[in-house]
Amino acid sequence: MLLCVTAPAAAATDPTRTLLDELNNCDAQVASLTGPPLDLLITLANGRSAYELNDLLAAPTRCTGHVFAVGQGADEIVLVGSPRTGDTVGAVLWVDRGWWRIAAARIGYAPYPLLDMRRDGARELVIGVASGGSAGDIGLVGLRLARSVMTTILRLPPGTAGEISHARAIDDDHILVEGRVPAPLVTWNSHAGWPGGAQWLFERRGSAFVEVARRQTRDPEYVASGFIGGLIARDASAMARFATPSAVAAALSLPGPARYNGAVGVFGGPGLIDRERMSWTALPASVRADPPAGPAWGPLPVFEGPPELADMVLRFDRRNDGWVITEVAMRPVPAAGEAFLVPD
Repeated sequence: MLLCVTAPAAAATDPTRTLLDELNNCDAQVASLTGPPLDLLITLANGRSAYELNDLLAAPTRCTGHVFAVGQGADEIVLVGSPRTGDTVGAVLWVDRGWWRIAAARIGYAPYPLLDMRRDGARELVIGVASGGSAGDIGLVGLRLARSVMTTILRLPPGTAGEISHARAIDDDHILVEGRVPAPLVTWNSHAGWPGGAQWLFERRGSAFVEVARRQTRDPEYVASGFIGGLIARDASAMARFATPSAVAAALSLPGPARYNGAVGVFGGPGLIDRERMSWTALPASVRADPPAGPAWGPLPVFEGPPELADMVLRFDRRNDGWVITEVAMRPVPAAGEAFLVPD
């Protein structure tokens, strides 16, 4: 006897479709607090590779966010985002001795591993917690996968940091995180023009990484942005945080800028900003760079205001653990095709 099963009837008996329907119709309010349903996810993972599961769960649902898969065979990992943005609970699946394991973790809506390290037979991941928008990552979580056990080894929750641009292991026991922290004097520019230079240093202590130092680098880009923010407001006391008294007076004597739009350019030798950030005294001596001596120069084009205003040129000199603006002057607008020449 031959049986003919219609398409609707076949769909009704498809276990994968049934599980996906359950996932799409789960209680979103509960999932936003406790994470995606782990029992459904581990069942869907059974018999599938990481990439097959990724394809199956690719689109966010009521109870899952974005999915990221990596690895082959025994190295397979799948990160399933939470249904909401920020520091909310998602799920991590990994392979242990041929079996899928799963656990909940605060990896946010669109998790992505910034670091993937090996230590004493375990795998250590540092995952960015996404903002859900153009701000990128706003937090970090570190996880260790040791056979069937997952533990949290690093936490930089949203709200305790700014925007994370990257994280790197500078040696076996230290992780350097860099990004930017919003502040009124440096956020007058467009979002993409905010200066970076915020740094967080984590050190391995026993079985976890703990934050041991943080700072805002006073590199020329940051100093210039704060100085211009004060100048736009004509606030001498704010400008004095970034410049000498004579430089503040010189800038205030000029008829602008009413507003400046664009990134702050700095000329002072190759890799000046990177060398400045890696000269942080909190860094291990084995990776610490010698600070650049200076001086450096920065041309700031005026986009609004009288047409006779040209570039404002700032001179930066190093002072202690940062930089300060020591001279401010205007220069003529270069002719078309003319290169900008910094003073000797």
